[in-house]
Amino acid sequence: MRTATFMLALLGGASVCQAQIYHVTDLGTLGGQSYGFFIAESGLATGCASVAESQNFHAVSFQAGVLTDLGTVGGDSQSVAFSVDSAGRIIGMSFNLTDLRHGAFASGPAGLESIGDFAARAANARGDIAGYLNRSITGLGLVDRACVLLSGTTSPIELATLGGSNAYAFGLNNAQPARIVGLSFTTADSASHPALWIGGAVHDLGTLGGTRGCAYGINTHNQVVGTAETASGAPHAFRFTVDDAGNVLSRTDLGFLSGNQSCAYAINDVGQIVGNSFARACLWDDTGIHDLNQLIAPGSSWVLESAQWITGSGRIIGRGSLVGVPHAFLLTPCPADFNYDGALDSQDFFDFLGVFFATSPGADFNSSGLVDSQDLFDFLVAFFTGC
Repeated sequence: MRTATFMLALLGGASVCQAQIYHVTDLGTLGGQSYGFFIAESGLATGCASVAESQNFHAVSFQAGVLTDLGTVGGDSQSVAFSVDSAGRIIGMSFNLTDLRHGAFASGPAGLESIGDFAARAANARGDIAGYLNRSITGLGLVDRACVLLSGTTSPIELATLGGSNAYAFGLNNAQPARIVGLSFTTADSASHPALWIGGAVHDLGTLGGTRGCAYGINTHNQVVGTAETASGAPHAFRFTVDDAGNVLSRTDLGFLSGNQSCAYAINDVGQIVGNSFARACLWDDTGIHDLNQLIAPGSSWVLESAQWITGSGRIIGRGSLVGVPHAFLLTPCPADFNYDGALDSQDFFDFLGVFFATSPGADFNSSGLVDSQDLFDFLVAFFTGC
């Protein structure tokens, strides 16, 4: 009966066969809240967590089920780990809540080590680090400027703005030179637009018709993601494609789940995008937008609120609410969990065989458009390798 019911659901066009099924892992806390921002292909993940005694946020790492408090730098009370560089060092920023200044750090044998007076937000496989720094400018006072610390150097390079006072870099790819993305205020600070820097030159990527926007991620195919206002002022997730010279070739409004708002934070080289829409973590792929809460086992105590990063293999890290408390989560793709119950067991095998021998479209495991022996082979590989 269970197999027959599942077959009917697939034949009826259930979306479960159109997107990955994920197993969710609680990355833990330090007694309070935790947030996940990045995960490397190695499985090393980064974020921050509040320390129960002080409620200060400390940079943390997550790996193999172990959460590690990385502490802070110097006399700072707060720190956040945002990325992992080419050498496997954890990269982030350390600061005090009452001080506008911030310092970049990298993990080392003796703990966190200062690498400059700037906020480090992202690193690439070449060892470049993007972020922003403080500057005091006559007539403007203290402003923030996007910057990049190139691999092998010790001083960050300030990047140009679009004519306004402030600019911030949040992501970069592995190109040479790296394509760096973020936001910049325009002339007279009349607007803030998604920006792209190539070799120090700044490019205005525009918006979706409004005045404000920000780019957060870029992949090796020069696909840029972020959020930008539409003509009505609603913030929508976007994917812009640019050429090697920084010219925008296309702008795509990625839409939303609800609430007429969404944001995209990261894109992998397969083109999968993660972010949120009205406090629901979501995934965009070639079949559209998906609420990640619908792609984990039903009956979960989780509310997945925002997805922050996706690896090339499809693992996703972000933040959610677990029984009402903010926790970092990790989602691991498990398409072999064919009956979508959160467990990989013999029932998944029998359910797949049921739809396969019925030549149901739901048995097109590899999304080739055909149901054939390759689908059975691919399912068995995924099943016996544990997803």
